[in-house]
Amino acid sequence: KKKTAAKKKTAAKKKTAAKKKTAAKKKTAAKKKTAAKKKTAAKKKTAAKKKTAAKKKTAAKKKTAAKKKTAAKTKTAAKKKTAAKKKTAAKKKTAAKKKTAAKKKTAAKKKTAAKTKTAAKTKTAAKTKTAAKTKTAAKTKTAAKTKTAAKTKTAAKRKTAAKTKTAAKTKTAAKTKTAAKKKTAAKTKTAAKTKTAAKTKTAAKTKTAAKKTPAAKTKPAAKTKAAAKTKPAAKPKTAAKKTPAPKQPDAEQLELTPTEAKSTQTPPTKAAPGPKKAKPKAKPKPKSKPAPKNDAPAPAKPAPKGEGGADDDGGGARSGSTTDGGTTSGGSPPTAPSSTAKLSAGDQAPSFSLEGSDGKTYTLESLAGQRFVLYFYPRDNTPGCTQEACDFRDRVDALGVPVLGVSADSIKSHRRFAEKYDLNFPLLSDPDREVADAYGALGEKSMYGRKVIGIIRSTFVIGPEGAVETVFSPVRVKGHAAAVAQALGAN
Repeated sequence: KKKTAAKKKTAAKKKTAAKKKTAAKKKTAAKKKTAAKKKTAAKKKTAAKKKTAAKKKTAAKKKTAAKKKTAAKTKTAAKKKTAAKKKTAAKKKTAAKKKTAAKKKTAAKKKTAAKTKTAAKTKTAAKTKTAAKTKTAAKTKTAAKTKTAAKTKTAAKRKTAAKTKTAAKTKTAAKTKTAAKKKTAAKTKTAAKTKTAAKTKTAAKTKTAAKKTPAAKTKPAAKTKAAAKTKPAAKPKTAAKKTPAPKQPDAEQLELTPTEAKSTQTPPTKAAPGPKKAKPKAKPKPKSKPAPKNDAPAPAKPAPKGEGGADDDGGGARSGSTTDGGTTSGGSPPTAPSSTAKLSAGDQAPSFSLEGSDGKTYTLESLAGQRFVLYFYPRDNTPGCTQEACDFRDRVDALGVPVLGVSADSIKSHRRFAEKYDLNFPLLSDPDREVADAYGALGEKSMYGRKVIGIIRSTFVIGPEGAVETVFSPVRVKGHAAAVAQALGAN
């Protein structure tokens, strides 16, 4: 029993030991399994980490590669853009260079063409000038002859007028002297009568007074003597004041206003001694000296004042005068002027070359191929000439043809006149009046009762071939622009 019990105990111990061993083995196996599992899990984790890290690396590499690709693409695009811009800029530069070169070529061509044109124009102008000079030289000779003849006539007329004036003055002086003598004789008679009457009165008084008033007798005699002395001296003064009255009819004969008559009463008396000093009859010097005193200064002084003056050549008229081309109200039309040349419709217009107020030179050749209006007027800023210029200004567009005004005024005067009245057409300067003479617009006009040579207000419509189509001479300003428009067929 003890042995069995011991065997059982040993067997039980062995079983428990075996169980413990198996349990320990199981535990160790389990521990190994768990350790292996942990290792595998750790391996898996590390592998997963490595995979994720590798994935991240590959993703980062892909991103960097993509960034590099995009950066390269942007760089290539920028390079392409810059290259394209450079190409376009180069193209633009070459195009601009070509344009500038073309412009320079065209400008050079235009300059050469303009130079050739100007050279041709200067040649034609020189030819026309030489032709005009030859014509004007012949005309100036004839005009000078006519002027000298007219001057001799006017000098003779002035001499005769001066003689008649001096004769009339001597007659009036003699009449006034005789009248004064008669008055003084009558006054002396009346004074003698008064003296005798006073003496008789004083004698009667002396008889009645019986030597009481001797002083009273002497006082009336002294008073009568003083009165007799003072009265004749005062009356001749009044008679002397009345003698200048005959000068007024001279001013009326000169067709001047009363204010002008006062200012022009003295010059005729100053001009009269001129012919007396120059006794030779046919010498030109005494004839030429009186002319500037009476003809030139009278019209030249009112020029700077503007309107209301006489014409520049002495041919203009104030209110009441009949010359100025029929510009005044109430004046009769002027007589036919003695011009050196007269044009009619169908005649060839004389060539001219005149400078205009716009700085250009106008010639008959430069105006060829078109109709134009050429009008001559006496002077800038005179009433009739101002009205005529303003009428043409208002009708230039309706006329449809160029309008050119011509006078002997300077370019400065023309420019002031054009700026003052806003004239839309050029004014040509003919200082020597050669063109006016060639067109028959220069002749005799009356100024203040005297005959002078000046510009006759005239208008010519010239055709495209240089022939005169219509002539207006002499001209009345009122309605003249409308008449020219009617002749041109304009409204």
